[in-house]
Amino acid sequence: MTEVVNIKRKRGNTRRIVFHFFDDTGDIAVSNFTDFKLSVNPSQYPKSDIDTVVVLDGYIIDGPTGRVGFTPDGTIPVADYFFDCKCLDDNNESYTFAEGTYKVTQGIS
Repeated sequence: MTEVVNIKRKRGNTRRIVFHFFDDTGDIAVSNFTDFKLSVNPSQYPKSDIDTVVVLDGYIIDGPTGRVGFTPDGTIPVADYFFDCKCLDDNNESYTFAEGTYKVTQGIS
C-alpha cells in the first residue's frame, strides 16, 4: 500500500527527507532495495515526465530498520506540487511507497 504524505519545505532548505518502512510486525529491512527515486511534478497524475521539476536520488540510511533518505538541493521554485517515491524491492519489482503533496514556500530570510 502506498502511504500518502504531505511534505512542506521552505525554498532553499536542504535537510534530508526521511521515510521509514514498517508494518504491523515492525521495521521492514530495505538493505536489498535499490533505485530510490522521489519525483516532483506540478500535476498529480502526469501523462509523461516532461513537466517533472526534479527527481531526487535516494539512499539507505539504515537498511535493517527500513530508513531511507532524499536530500533536496533547495532550488525547487515556490509552488504547490505533487510527488511520488519509488524503488526496486528485494524481488527487483518497482514499488511506489509514498505519494502526496509537495509544497515549497518562500522563507523570510
